[in-house]
Amino acid sequence: MVENKASEGVMKKLGLVKDAELKSHVVLHNNLYDRVGYRILKEEWEELNKENKPGK
Repeated sequence: MVENKASEGVMKKLGLVKDAELKSHVVLHNNLYDRVGYRILKEEWEELNKENKPGK
């Protein structure tokens, strides 16, 4: 379950891929929360942003 859907939306919009989901990994105020990790490879980032480079 995603606690912060807005944050997840930003990650997806930027082209990041969910790489890990650690269940009950973080303790905050005596509550357990999942931790989600995202990644993007340099080549993927460059491909997504090649049309946004100045001079093109």
